[in-house]
Amino acid sequence: MKASEFEPRFNEAEDMSDHIDWSRARRPDLDPKHTRSRDRAQSQDEEAGFR
Repeated sequence: MKASEFEPRFNEAEDMSDHIDWSRARRPDLDPKHTRSRDRAQSQDEEAGFR
C-alpha cells in the first residue's frame, strides 16, 4: 500500500494494523549510543566500589 492510500485511511481512524510490518518497528533515539563490554564494565564497577 502506498502512503497516499495509507494516510487518508489512517487519518479517518481506520484500523491499519494489518498493513504495518510490526517486526521492523523501532523507537528512534532509544538505541544505545555507546556500549561497553561486560568484562570492562564489571571491572570499572569493581574499581568504583560497586558490586
